[in-house]
Amino acid sequence: MKKLNVLAWVCALVMGLSLTSCLSSGDSGYGYEDLRTVYVRNYLGSTYFEDVVGNKFYPSASSLAAFRQNDPDFDLSDYYMLIIYYNYVEDETEGTSTKADKNPAYTPQSYNIDLMAYQVIEDLKMTVVETAAEVEALQTAPVIPMEQYLSTGIIGPEQFDETNIVAYTGFYMANDADKLKEHTFQYAYVRSEITADSKDLVLYVCHNRNSDDKLEAHWSTYCSFNVSSAVAYFKSVTGNLPENVILKAKTSASATLTMPDEYSEYEVEYKTMKELYPDWVTDEDDDNVDATE
Repeated sequence: MKKLNVLAWVCALVMGLSLTSCLSSGDSGYGYEDLRTVYVRNYLGSTYFEDVVGNKFYPSASSLAAFRQNDPDFDLSDYYMLIIYYNYVEDETEGTSTKADKNPAYTPQSYNIDLMAYQVIEDLKMTVVETAAEVEALQTAPVIPMEQYLSTGIIGPEQFDETNIVAYTGFYMANDADKLKEHTFQYAYVRSEITADSKDLVLYVCHNRNSDDKLEAHWSTYCSFNVSSAVAYFKSVTGNLPENVILKAKTSASATLTMPDEYSEYEVEYKTMKELYPDWVTDEDDDNVDATE
């Protein structure tokens, strides 16, 4: 099966996930017009969404209030990246449109929306270590494989922009939400592995279960791996951007506490924004979003 390209992946991943939060409207289905992977932005106390090429999406106060009715602690500013499911607000206002062009010019547009549901993309912590032995100390249990096989292709780790690689992953745990707090899930790169001759940047995905020794359920989600500082360090040593980013993880498709002897490797070709989105990003724009700056 072919691996889906990044734009197809953004659309297809909805097939493999459940909604983290949705409105209790009484409807049997999820009524939304569009979905998009976005960053959460905050400005002067207001929260809005921005997609990878700069289009902005402003959620209506009424749609946010509906979420707060179900969860008084609901706060969009808690999140870094989301997949949003939304309807367009019918009434046009200056500078907005009722429908986002599926293939817009790079000139960013603004849209008013009703937020219907969202899926969190977890922002994982990155750790920098000096030796491979330190990586081993960060992990005590495997993670689930970082690829999903769908009828449309394989959803594996993909570069989303010059900063973020997004991947599906997770781990087994006790069937107890409070136990989730005991798990440490992070990624790391090893400084000593990066030399002047290095071609690829290696990131290790590390799961430490701490005192949770149960395997009754599994926690899984989409995660973002912010590679900007690692890429900057790589360039400072080699003088070049990496050819590939390789995610290495000790994986198991079954529930087990036994760590595999070998790592599974997931290779992602590292690209500039112009290479990722040639129809949206100009050479000048690409220079302005260099991850190594």
